[in-house]
Amino acid sequence: MKEYDKVIVPDGRIGHIIELFENGDCLVEFETPDGPHRYDDEFFKAKDVRPLGDAE
Repeated sequence: MKEYDKVIVPDGRIGHIIELFENGDCLVEFETPDGPHRYDDEFFKAKDVRPLGDAE
């Protein structure tokens, strides 16, 4: 995976990687149209994130 790739996280949300760390962990950004801000981000362990194509 690389930065800007679309990914799916354990709870089923789809986002894109905005920062990828050397150990494979990443910061994923999600659109949040119902939230107080347009975007939100969350940190995930590498083992918990899959490329979007793997979920299809």
